[in-house]
Amino acid sequence: MLQTLSKKEIKELNEKISKYNISFDIKDRVQKAENLFLQNGTPILFEHDGQIYPTLKNTTLTFPHVYVDKGAIPFVVKGADLMRPGIISTEEFQKDSVVFIADAEHKQNLALGFAIYSSTEIKGMDKGKVVKNLHYVGDEIWGFSPRK
Repeated sequence: MLQTLSKKEIKELNEKISKYNISFDIKDRVQKAENLFLQNGTPILFEHDGQIYPTLKNTTLTFPHVYVDKGAIPFVVKGADLMRPGIISTEEFQKDSVVFIADAEHKQNLALGFAIYSSTEIKGMDKGKVVKNLHYVGDEIWGFSPRK
C-alpha cells in the first residue's frame, strides 16, 4: 500500500539523506511502500536495518566503485556479499562507505553495498568478505512496481 509523504515527512527524510547530497522538493510526490521511498513511482531510496540508502535506479548519485570479474557477477546479482577474490580493482573509499559493485568489463552497476573494509585494506587482502551486498539488479527493489 502506497502512502504519500507529507511536507513535514519529506523535510525529515531530506535530513536523513543529506549525506548523499540529494533531496526532495516539498512539492515532489514522494510515496512510501513498505521499506521503499518512491518518486513518480520509481524506487529512489530504501530502508535497511534502520538506515536509508539510495537504489540503483537513483541515477543521480555517484559512489566509489568496486569492479568485479565475470566469475563474481552471477553471485553478486543473486545477493551474495562480495568476496575479495572476485575483485579486479577499486576506487578509493573508507571503511563503512556505500559503494557500487560493477562489472569490470562493461562498467555497469550490479549492486549497491556497504564496505566492510577500506579500499586500501581490500587491496592488501587475498580472501574474505569485503562488501555487504544491500541491493542488486533483479532483486525486489529493482523489480518493484507500485501497480503490482
